[in-house]
Amino acid sequence: MDDVKSLMCDGTTEDLGTDEVAKQAKYFLGPAVSKKRPALLKAGFAEQTDMNDEYVAITFSKTVDFDRYDEVIAAVRWCQNLFRA
Repeated sequence: MDDVKSLMCDGTTEDLGTDEVAKQAKYFLGPAVSKKRPALLKAGFAEQTDMNDEYVAITFSKTVDFDRYDEVIAAVRWCQNLFRA
């Protein structure tokens, strides 16, 4: 977050609040995430944005049944293939 603050203010970060910087970071993350978002949402993943004083992250999560090991492995492989493409 400090790096984003520095980029936004030419090194004078005292006027920026964490929320303001987080919004800017989320804005810049958007294009990268938008490439994979449709496939992840279609596959049943839920999107969430996590922010604190140190980072901003757009995450995707999906509940899995660990008793169905083959399905867990298939889901992991699907994700790996999606992000390799």
